[in-house]
Order: sequence, then structure tokens, then C-alpha cells
Amino acid sequence: MKKILNFTLMLLLAIGLSSCDKLKNLADIEFDTTLSGNLNILVEEPGTKSALVSYSFSANTNINPLDDDNVAKYIDNIKDWSVNGITARVVSVNKPNVVFLSGTFFKVSNNTHSAQWTLPVDFSVVENAQFSLDNSGGAWDAVRQILLKNSAFNIMVDGECTENDVTVVIKLSIGAKVTANPL
Repeated sequence: MKKILNFTLMLLLAIGLSSCDKLKNLADIEFDTTLSGNLNILVEEPGTKSALVSYSFSANTNINPLDDDNVAKYIDNIKDWSVNGITARVVSVNKPNVVFLSGTFFKVSNNTHSAQWTLPVDFSVVENAQFSLDNSGGAWDAVRQILLKNSAFNIMVDGECTENDVTVVIKLSIGAKVTANPL
């Protein structure tokens, strides 16, 4: 009889603890956000156009998740991030016929994690042209790990293009779902 009472007590305790977690999870809230930053690319290489067939460039900037009002509001209660998509869009370019050459790469990183995408083919740089940075190789998982730090991180582009004296602005955007619990 004592064993049955102990078993029943343990069972009720387990159910009670499990129920507390479930009740707490009922308070979870989810919201979508887009974290983005502009990569201001300035291509200025010495030399003559006839001497060079391509021109190197590099640009980087930081994105701070706290710039999003909802993220800032729940920063101490964020339980999880999930990446829904990453895009790069040409905001502006100051001259025609600019092409980013294959091998140009984009990178998202912090002190412990990084994700990198390399353009497999040449990309014509015209206003509003965009492309997606996919999840191959688990890249979005690395970005998720970066977002879980809830702190600023770096985005960058490094590559070559076909024109000199060019200014290009690329907006890199990370679409994400945030799960937070205010309790």
C-alpha cells in the first residue's frame, strides 16, 4: 500500500511539474522581424581600365538586433530565433553595366559563428535586383546561433566587379521569427 501511495505521489508530482512548464509555455509570444543593414560599396582602384579586367571591393557594417523595438522590448526573455530567409537587394548603383563576378561572397558573423555564401555565377548589379542566400551547408543554423547571442553582429561583402569608380549599396536582410516569454 505504501508503494502505491509513493508511486501515486511521484506521478502527481511529475504531472504537476510538467503542467507548470506547459502553462509557462502558453505565455510564449512569437513575432516576425527583419534585421537589415546596408553594405556601402565603393570601388576605387588605381590603374587604367585597360590594365585591369576586374576591380576588388569590400564593405561591412554591423546589425544590432536591439534596433528592432520588439526585440529590445523582450531582449531578456527571448527563448529562440528561427531564420526564415536572407536576401541581398541592390538599393542603388551609380553607373550601368556593373557586374559582380562569381566568387564574390557575403558573410554574417560574430566572435564565435559565421555563415558565408559565394556567388556561383556573375550577377548584374541593377537597382532592385535581388537574390536569396540559401540554407546550404546549414548557413541559417549558423545565423541562428549568431542571433541567439542577442547582440550586434557583422555583415560583409568581398569580391570583384567589372567597373571602377562605382558606388553600390546592397541591403542585406535577415527575416526571422522570435519566440519570447515575458514570464
